[in-house]
Amino acid sequence: MRLTGKVVLVTNVGQYMGPACAEEFAKEGAILALHERTEARAQGALARAHGREATVVTGDLTVSGEANRVVRSVAERHGRLDVLVNNSSPRPSADPSTRSPTRRGGRWPHASTTSPSTACARRSAS
Repeated sequence: MRLTGKVVLVTNVGQYMGPACAEEFAKEGAILALHERTEARAQGALARAHGREATVVTGDLTVSGEANRVVRSVAERHGRLDVLVNNSSPRPSADPSTRSPTRRGGRWPHASTTSPSTACARRSAS
């Protein structure tokens, strides 16, 4: 177990690759901090914690300062934060021109094919 005792915060744990990330990190022995807007939305990920220590941290990350509060809350509860999986994304704009890759320097943001996020994405797709 490579992550035994490491504190891992997974944001938006109820959606996208969040549940798979929580499950994979739990299997690796991590202490989980599971973020969602409401505790009810995080319950599915708690069920996948494989008996590992897991806590829920709630907050709306679209509100200014809330991300800092969530991270501080995890650090205060566990004494540190070792890994952050940012599974949150901004709401898509209603204006298609603002979603164009050319608006961001001509290319889409991407993840490394060896990153933990990519491993979780592969796991959630299977």
